[in-house]
Amino acid sequence: MKRMKWSIGTKAFVALIAVCIAAVCFLGFFYANPLEVLYTQVDYALAVFGIYAALASLTYFLIVSLGAFFYRAAPTPGDDELPTCTVLIPAYNEGKQVALTIESLLKSDYPGDKLQVFAIDDGSKDDTRYWIRYAAERSGGKVTPVFLDRNGGKKAALYKGMKLAKSEVVVTLDSDSIVRRDSLRNLVAPFQNPRVGAVAGNIRVMNDQNIFGKMLDVSFAFTFDFMRCAQSSFGGTVLCTPGALSAYRLTALLPVIDEWLNQVFMGAPSTIGEDRALSSLILLSNYQVRFQQNAIACTTIPTTYVRICRMYLRWIRSDIRENIRMARAVLTGTIRHWSPRMLVLQANLLFLDLSILAPLVAIPGIVSFLIVHLANLPMILMMMLLASLGWAVIPAVIYAERYSPLKSLWAFGYCVFYFFGLSWVPIYSIFTLRNGSWMTRELAQQGREDQAAAKIEAVGVSKN
Repeated sequence: MKRMKWSIGTKAFVALIAVCIAAVCFLGFFYANPLEVLYTQVDYALAVFGIYAALASLTYFLIVSLGAFFYRAAPTPGDDELPTCTVLIPAYNEGKQVALTIESLLKSDYPGDKLQVFAIDDGSKDDTRYWIRYAAERSGGKVTPVFLDRNGGKKAALYKGMKLAKSEVVVTLDSDSIVRRDSLRNLVAPFQNPRVGAVAGNIRVMNDQNIFGKMLDVSFAFTFDFMRCAQSSFGGTVLCTPGALSAYRLTALLPVIDEWLNQVFMGAPSTIGEDRALSSLILLSNYQVRFQQNAIACTTIPTTYVRICRMYLRWIRSDIRENIRMARAVLTGTIRHWSPRMLVLQANLLFLDLSILAPLVAIPGIVSFLIVHLANLPMILMMMLLASLGWAVIPAVIYAERYSPLKSLWAFGYCVFYFFGLSWVPIYSIFTLRNGSWMTRELAQQGREDQAAAKIEAVGVSKN
């Protein structure tokens, strides 16, 4: 009989269940009524958990604030210092939007003799191939169409382009993103430091016309203009280079892309979170991953509750997967050097893990608490609402200072929305890690041309 091999994720889950069973048995052995004991102790447990979580978060954000405060974007080089650059634009069922993306890129102030573009159609079933040809014919030879016979996924399309690239730097740009005229020039600036292996661009929401778009735009500003600024300041430890706009040094990229293409997790191919996976491999190769705040791209996001949930599921599943991989690299000795930069990287990973695992503890605890104190439900809900609004101050201040004081108020709406509408997502993600479906590709095409034009005119960097 063939012995069944359990993955590390399965083993961890079984161990967690065993601990829970052991805890219940322990209570049952010492107490006649373990459920009563559990309920009488839940107030204390929740209070202790809340206090420690708040103190840990405040300490972490204080340190992050210092990093963000001292962040400075790399100075933009002149034409002679710019590296040769290949831009990869993978597209699947994108329609006319891919032509608008290419058009925005060709308007860049990057020297034409140093720029090459591969527009890669990943087996689309609509008219994407036509629009790629249309844009290529009007590019003056800068755009090379690449047509794949069948849909192999975004990772496979990018891999094809990376193998074709001969330049010093490779840039990935989503086919539903629009870049500013100076984005590409600014994006490659950190590569003047030979220790930098990858650079993350600054992503804004393009379709922010409804309430979800406005809230997520504030969330994106917090993620990029605060968190990635700090990670970049602390030794170039940015955890994710977004697919919407990122750049990679070719000599750092080529040694890891075969491993990246063939990654498997819990017996299933790693088809989602390709940007986070590539960032992990670059970091584990001892390169720095930097953030360039003035390299801006506007991207299209889901604008319905169901699609937003699916987007977050994809993000959190890939975060969990990559955190496990990086932890395994540390524990197995793959990373043999210890440095302040590596300690910062591990601290960021630890906080990300805690933020993912917190709902696994908090939500069951809150449910138990409500069962015991159902009469106090209005007061409890009010306290939860106030706590959510309190944490919204940080993203609100960042957005107000960076972009718009008035629109920064959407930060409070986002924090309430996340707590009551999305806090279940990390728990569901933990139990569905093997699901690698994309789930958010079918976005409406109508009106995106107008959104792109309006947003790219509005986006700017207001302060240095």
